[in-house]
Amino acid sequence: MKKDILLVSFLSLICTACSNNNQVKNDAQKPENTTSAAKENKVANSDDCFKLDINKKYTLNDSDQTNVQILPVTFNNQKAIAVVRQVEGVRHDQIYDLTGRTELGSLDYGIAALGTDPNSVIISTTNQDPLPQYPSNLKPNQKFKLTYNIITDSAVSGEKSESSNTVETEFKGFENLNFLDNENKPLALKNTCHLFTKVEDGTLDEWFAEGYGRVKFIRKMENGDIFMSEAIGTEQ
Repeated sequence: MKKDILLVSFLSLICTACSNNNQVKNDAQKPENTTSAAKENKVANSDDCFKLDINKKYTLNDSDQTNVQILPVTFNNQKAIAVVRQVEGVRHDQIYDLTGRTELGSLDYGIAALGTDPNSVIISTTNQDPLPQYPSNLKPNQKFKLTYNIITDSAVSGEKSESSNTVETEFKGFENLNFLDNENKPLALKNTCHLFTKVEDGTLDEWFAEGYGRVKFIRKMENGDIFMSEAIGTEQ
């Protein structure tokens, strides 16, 4: 089991000269502009915060420059979505249902530097009923509980183990976030969902954005000091 924990611990971007051509170009842009305007003006709904866009890629601004990609997968015989995090030969997949609101489990792959196959899953977790699910259409200041009944299967030790944990989370409300991504391009995220959770030895603030999943988190200790944080870019 200590070996499993060690592995997991290693383990979120001509101008034309003819006026007729300019008109065609402008006309071609209208549907996109209309779609963008509609997205800007739609009523905020927390369900949108957890939607995941397949094949989206981005890099986090953490010290390791973690690469994130969202992929379609099959998990325990059902269609699902994986948020794949990779950094320095370590890969971790967090698995969600198609709404992005239900956490199904996770997969940790081997680490070549530690002598395990990076293409093979060495530790998997599966959440059991009742599945941890973010409620639909959350209202600001609404509190809810997430229960994790987890079965962990280790290919390293050949053992299975069970654990259970329940956390109370509060939806603080919708917030607009503005970043410079790792290519120094502006990234404006409207109506992100801010969630706050008290954990065993401190607090956890998380922000989720439509299409991306979690784009920022701050983990604080009991004394208020920041223990860990990451974001999709440098916040402006």
